[in-house]
Amino acid sequence: MPPEPEIDLLDASRITQRLLRRTCAWCGTEVPYSGRGRPRRYCGKSCHDRSWEVRSAEARLRRDIAAGTASTEPVREVIRETVTERRTRLIAAAPPSTAPGWIAHLEELVRQLTVGELAASTGITPSCRAPCTP
Repeated sequence: MPPEPEIDLLDASRITQRLLRRTCAWCGTEVPYSGRGRPRRYCGKSCHDRSWEVRSAEARLRRDIAAGTASTEPVREVIRETVTERRTRLIAAAPPSTAPGWIAHLEELVRQLTVGELAASTGITPSCRAPCTP
């Protein structure tokens, strides 16, 4: 009997991939794919425009840096800080117990408001500058 010819076995496999959907390259929302044509990268015109603005701005910045018209140095700021402290000395005094004592006390308060340190800070100018009499 003649020898049997050797049969070459060819293992063939076929893998197919089909895109079903993808996400928007700008906002990440899902963009459906119909199965025909080139798949869309963006969900809409606004995302496409925003992405183009960023890409073109990066290209312009690289071009300006290469030309020496743009700086890569961080922005330096000079800030002046002013701290104002006000110290007030409180003198604990017993309230007056008589009518003349109250009049003298109120006259002193009027003087402090019109002449003293309180006048500059409050801007109060009473219409009665003379001592009040009962």
